[in-house]
Amino acid sequence: MTNKIEKHLPAGLLAAALTALVLATACTSAAGAPDQQPMPDGVTMVGRVDVAAILADDALANLFDALPEKDDGPSSLADALAMVETETGIDSAQVSEILFFATGSEAEDIGLILGGTLALDKLLAAVEASQGTTANVGKVLGKAVHTFASNDGDNFSIATLSNGRLVAGGPDAVRSAIEVDAGQRAAASGDLIDRLAALGTPWLSLVADVSPDDVGKALGDDGPVGALGGEIAIDFSALEDVRSVSVTLDRRGGLFEAEADIGFATEDGTARASDMINGLTSLFKAFAPDPELVSFLDGLEVEAADATVSIDFTIATDEAVKLAWNLFTVFP
Repeated sequence: MTNKIEKHLPAGLLAAALTALVLATACTSAAGAPDQQPMPDGVTMVGRVDVAAILADDALANLFDALPEKDDGPSSLADALAMVETETGIDSAQVSEILFFATGSEAEDIGLILGGTLALDKLLAAVEASQGTTANVGKVLGKAVHTFASNDGDNFSIATLSNGRLVAGGPDAVRSAIEVDAGQRAAASGDLIDRLAALGTPWLSLVADVSPDDVGKALGDDGPVGALGGEIAIDFSALEDVRSVSVTLDRRGGLFEAEADIGFATEDGTARASDMINGLTSLFKAFAPDPELVSFLDGLEVEAADATVSIDFTIATDEAVKLAWNLFTVFP
């Protein structure tokens, strides 16, 4: 279970990742265990998205159908997937899962491993169309690596791994995955991988170790924010003590379930984090433009024990559909 640590991917790589996530429908290939995948040693974040399971579930289509229709937009999830295929040429049944990993907090440290039957040329064509440029081709251990230059310096690469898998991400991340795949580098193992495996196979799972330097970069030069909007006091200093996170998102028995565990360096950080979450919840309740947007907070549970804050959120599928409608109506 966890909180989210944002990772800023280059725009082209993010587009490719989102395309892969949105375009994968029910695909029958099984997901491999995390420790069987070519993620390198030294990872600080690992996670998995079961794309096939997500898009095979009618609940996602129902949520999509609940959104207000745009004049120029698709009217259903099936229409959206068809639009993606028309614009990119990628068949919507070609990605079954996305594994992601990071060996640091910079863009070049982040990699995505795509499982399924998606061909390299299809992914390259999709990225080239979104970027408006072609890739430079180099070699790593005999593997062709296609690298796209970015104006902000966050270049990203795409290559083929064994068993038809593709890897995309920062050049260093792609190189490391190729080295693991070729047996030239040790694969990720140990506590982080064990923690991910312990989460099972939900729609989304993520675990990460967080260093003080990571927190400092996330907070920026000014450090913890003392007030929201410069007026409303919210103490974010607890974020300085975050040392680990884990997250799961799934749908079981007609319920959407999200769980997060946040580990802190001290019990004092845990107490301050609980106060921060309660403060943000109260703030949302006070300023929500529609009372319907507040009701979903009834399914939110926050519990602090020792140096861990656990956050559980459960919402019935029909309530989630209603919430989606309200959110997109109030915030079009």
